[in-house]
Amino acid sequence: MALVGKSSEKVEGGKLVRCEVELDENGMATRVKFTGDFFLHPEDAITDVEKFMVGQSTSASDSESFLASKIAMQLRLRSAELVGASPQVLASVFKKAALEALPAEKRPAQGAHSDHWASALEKK
Repeated sequence: MALVGKSSEKVEGGKLVRCEVELDENGMATRVKFTGDFFLHPEDAITDVEKFMVGQSTSASDSESFLASKIAMQLRLRSAELVGASPQVLASVFKKAALEALPAEKRPAQGAHSDHWASALEKK
């Protein structure tokens, strides 16, 4: 059964960034979609970022800063320019959406560090 989570974040400058993530039962992203009123040139580069995020786990080893650096690398490979958002914001909304996808009993305790995914998945 697929687990779906959504997250949005309003960033400096008033731009909205949204992410919808579908996880498999092991906490691996099987579908990722970023939307919002930010800009990316060339526009189809967002598809490359989404494809990169598929297969990413929600484990503690995949911190937001790690994911942000990988997203930035994907953008550099495409010579893409992200306007109105940042790789860090994309990583943040991805992690939040992935956390929301987990059933409540599998989520880390409120206030716990956002990278405590492994313990949440062990509660399966």
